[in-house]
Amino acid sequence: MKKKLFWQIKHVRGALTLTVIFGVLGAVATIAQMALLSRIVNRVFLTQEQLAQVEPLLLLLLGAIIVRAGLVWVREVTAQQGAIRLKYALRQRLFAHLLQLGPAYSLYAAPRLDQRGPAVGNRAGHSTLDGAGWQVCRGTYPAPMGRALAHECTLS
Repeated sequence: MKKKLFWQIKHVRGALTLTVIFGVLGAVATIAQMALLSRIVNRVFLTQEQLAQVEPLLLLLLGAIIVRAGLVWVREVTAQQGAIRLKYALRQRLFAHLLQLGPAYSLYAAPRLDQRGPAVGNRAGHSTLDGAGWQVCRGTYPAPMGRALAHECTLS
């Protein structure tokens, strides 16, 4: 896993850890389920045992099924909560960066929705999101009345 990507998830490391733990426990429960099922099939078909003789194994199998279902549910809940927190943190970071850039950036850098083709407000530079933050290259923004706004951004 890339270090920059892992840095992005610092807010949800606990949820990610819990998700992995519950996933591993779910795999263990699946293995237990399959082992119990194979014992039941072996005793019923090969040794010709009756239902009453394999009833304890059937109850254990039912327990393993319930435990596995619970672990899958908890894993999904923790993964969903982690995803919600990560999206919230990234949106807050993006919004804070846009506030730092100021209104001129949002006014002239955003494409105009009412025009076809290249928008009047397109920026001459480009921006990327790397692991350390938003990196916006130097660009010039066409402004109304032929004026141009020079804008330089730094890493946040």
